[in-house]
Amino acid sequence: MNILDGTVVIISVFEIIYTKSAGDNIDLAGFATIRMFRTFRVFRIARLLRGLESMQTILSVISRSYKSFIYITLLMTVFIFIFSLLGM
Repeated sequence: MNILDGTVVIISVFEIIYTKSAGDNIDLAGFATIRMFRTFRVFRIARLLRGLESMQTILSVISRSYKSFIYITLLMTVFIFIFSLLGM
């Protein structure tokens, strides 16, 4: 899999050099698949993080705290709305 990473990085560097040298009239349609490979690289990192036991603990705590965060955000939105009406 390191071959994939190296190839994507080298082609990405080539894309950056090409965009800098070509100017305003650039057709980057050929580089669309390379951008797709970049997302595959991100997914690989996420898969590696899920494999660690300590990271699984952290991710489970974060996922359990989302519900509380949503309620706090809604409560703050209601307070901001009420105080903005009082200020009018």
